[in-house]
Amino acid sequence: MLIKLDSETANQSSHNFQVDFSNFSLEKNTQYEIGLVKASVWYAFHNVSTAFSNNTVQYSTNGGTSFTTITFPNGLYSIDAINQFIQAQMLANGDVPTVNGAPQYNIIVAPNFSTLKVDITVKNNYQLKFNSSMNELLGFDNSQLTVSTTTSGNDVANITRSVNSLSIKCSIATGSFENATTSDVIYTFIFNVGPGSLQEIAPNQILYVPILLSGAYLYNVLLSIVEDGAAMSFSLLILSKFSIFFTATVSLSPLAYKIDRKQNVKNTMKKNNFNVFDAVSSTSFFVCLLFFLFL
Repeated sequence: MLIKLDSETANQSSHNFQVDFSNFSLEKNTQYEIGLVKASVWYAFHNVSTAFSNNTVQYSTNGGTSFTTITFPNGLYSIDAINQFIQAQMLANGDVPTVNGAPQYNIIVAPNFSTLKVDITVKNNYQLKFNSSMNELLGFDNSQLTVSTTTSGNDVANITRSVNSLSIKCSIATGSFENATTSDVIYTFIFNVGPGSLQEIAPNQILYVPILLSGAYLYNVLLSIVEDGAAMSFSLLILSKFSIFFTATVSLSPLAYKIDRKQNVKNTMKKNNFNVFDAVSSTSFFVCLLFFLFL
């Protein structure tokens, strides 16, 4: 059974939405499992936001006597994008000198791919001041909140805000664990596309987990995407599409299971003209059968 869930048509938050069913009946005495077949998720969550208190910096052109504040729109920024926005704002404010018509930037924020840190170049009596927690993204600790000379961050850059993986959760799933805690996670992934691109997820091997139902009806399914186990921030993903498979296995009581298996084997042996079945005790039969099934 294939179920496609699309946040675009759910008219809800695209990273946390619920689909309600009016008449979704399931077979009784049946254990169902669920697995992710395919998902489409945009790499469009924010790492700079007012919600994170990391969307402003200040700069000075006169050695720290006065400062001008730059406010970043909420969004997903690389280190280069942060540098470009700072320089664009300084240029718009008339705080970038020119030589032969070419702008001469006195503040440059650049990634250092050898050290995995960020280098900030400051010259000609300019200063860059972190008045929000943007310094944490760039790897500058609390002793480096005002940069007045060329400096490297004391820490490795953390431009992703420690979001190393994303998990897809399904409200009816069970049987998963996050460390020692039970969870409704059905898949975990990392982005392998660039910011602003669509991530297509199609597991090579579908992992099925049991589902938890009350009765023989499925009333709703809540799907969400979380970052390393925590709920994502608002304005996170602009579109999410999921395809999930239900698979069913008959769930009988142990006694009924044995009787059913015994009858099947008896019928098979009679069909093939075997007569040894009646000479074997029922106890010996079940021992042999279980050994055969689980060897």
